[in-house]
Amino acid sequence: MLIAYGVMSWSYWITLCKLDVMFTGGPAGIEQIALRWIHIFSGIIWLGFLSFFVLAVAPTLKSLDPATRAKVFPELASRGLSWLRWSSVGAWLAGFRYFMILAKTDAVNAGKPHAWGGWIRIWGFAGWPPLPLRWR
Repeated sequence: MLIAYGVMSWSYWITLCKLDVMFTGGPAGIEQIALRWIHIFSGIIWLGFLSFFVLAVAPTLKSLDPATRAKVFPELASRGLSWLRWSSVGAWLAGFRYFMILAKTDAVNAGKPHAWGGWIRIWGFAGWPPLPLRWR
């Protein structure tokens, strides 16, 4: 069994080494790497705080008496929800910018350099405003 896992992990490493993933040189490549890491890091913080509030804070607050809950919740909510809110904004903005860079690169490579504007229109109508506002 252990040998099978070793062979399987070795094949994964060989596949990863054969991948031809390269960023462009210069500031554009650095921007893409930075955006990717900001997106990943902000997403981890966002999901971590969301899980913390859902799995730990909500059951704990339910078990507290109302007087203690009134003292604890404002302090916890002001700090924790601020991190939750801004990490979600950071993840979304970095991911959207990175997506737009990739969409523009694909449009230019396809021979239609101005086609990436269509992605902005698609995001404008399909992705924004949020669903509850569209259903009213």
